[in-house]
Amino acid sequence: MIASYLPVPVQQLVRQFSVYGKRIMIGVGVVLGVTLLVIGHSAYRQNREESAHKAFVEALEYYNAKVTPEGKDVENIDFTDDKTFPTEEDKWKKVASVFKSGYEGNKRSGLNSLFLVFYSEALIRQGELKEAVGKLSEAIASMPNEAMKSYYEVKLAMMKFDSKDGGMVKDGLASLTKLASDDTSVAHDSALYHL
Repeated sequence: MIASYLPVPVQQLVRQFSVYGKRIMIGVGVVLGVTLLVIGHSAYRQNREESAHKAFVEALEYYNAKVTPEGKDVENIDFTDDKTFPTEEDKWKKVASVFKSGYEGNKRSGLNSLFLVFYSEALIRQGELKEAVGKLSEAIASMPNEAMKSYYEVKLAMMKFDSKDGGMVKDGLASLTKLASDDTSVAHDSALYHL
């Protein structure tokens, strides 16, 4: 046997492996499996976030698009911006549609709340304030950043305050007063200004 020609410590390792080999292989397999799962999940999350960022940037192109009435000559044509709309109504319908589908396609992304914020803005521009308030409330509930959440709470309070619905006006004023009274909030000054 070849094992008899090996040094004594190596012979002991060979004997130990023959006794515990199955356990060692199972342990190595488990460690390798967990490592592959972690790497796969990390790659999936990165791909999901990249996809959400791409969709958000594409949606912003519609948000930033120009409104150019048909038949009107346009000076300073920007050849990189191919998105234009004939009316404000067409623009905001498209913006609402793009951000809504962006949200629905990226609900598990870190940008989901921003899709809703811009969707809410497009709804405001279309005169659909009640639905916009609901979408902005939903966006605020899913925001992980407290500072960002505070500023959007001020915006939500102002939207409610500016509505013609008596209950919403009272709720907006109460929310704005609460935000203004919180000295620790980053939006404290903004809330005070709007009161």
